Amino acid sequence: MEDPAFVFDSDTEQGRLVFVAKEHVNSSPVVIIVEPAESKVDGHVMVNAYERTNGKTPFNRWVDDGLLRYYDRNKSAALDRSGLQSARLSQARRSDKSKVYRDSDLVKYRDSTPVSYPKFSVAAQNTLQSTETSDQQRIEKAITGKSATEVLQYLIDNAPNFAYELIATRAKQAIKKSGAPVGFTITHIGDSVPIDLIDRKGSTDLYHSGKIEIRVNGVDTGEKSGMDMNILLHEFVHAATIGLSTTRHLSQNRHYSTLNR
Repeated sequence: MEDPAFVFDSDTEQGRLVFVAKEHVNSSPVVIIVEPAESKVDGHVMVNAYERTNGKTPFNRWVDDGLLRYYDRNKSAALDRSGLQSARLSQARRSDKSKVYRDSDLVKYRDSTPVSYPKFSVAAQNTLQSTETSDQQRIEKAITGKSATEVLQYLIDNAPNFAYELIATRAKQAIKKSGAPVGFTITHIGDSVPIDLIDRKGSTDLYHSGKIEIRVNGVDTGEKSGMDMNILLHEFVHAATIGLSTTRHLSQNRHYSTLNR
């Protein structure tokens, strides 16, 4: 939600916002419905999150009706498949005559708005760090020795919210549909790893054999540990995307080869 492709006003519930994620799941947009807080002390409420499969998302109508609040001009699956051209987005007008924001405005806002973190005592900081490490250790213990399918099922079974469970479930379905073999490895200090994992918490690589390998750093790597529910899901979404893309590419090549025999 912090980096959406689009944000619209809801056309059915006044005051609600419709966030459209940049990445698709099973070739369908992920739509997140949010009810903003009425005051600074309230929390924003995520009303729903779902993969929109029941017909096309009416992006063009929403723009025509002046519901567009924000858009990101950078390339993404959501932008590519929305049917909206950059020129049209730049000319979009809101029904209330207010400004339509874009990604450059978000960058300026983040640069000019200092992030305020609560101040904790040293003892409190140590407690928070201890809790975080304990959570990572619990996750690592639960998934050590498990196959990629078993790890993904663990993420689904222990999903922190509905949106997470939905994305993890769709990733599992996409991987199964692609038929690509997926491996999962927890890497530790002293292990031989791909160079792109040295400065990252996890990586997903495709090999010439067609196998996809997910590697995530263990707790012993300290700040580079990838034993985090969001990082794990991030890598599995990469694996699902790679799997489907590879399957489509191979299918197209076979079709081309057949036509030229």
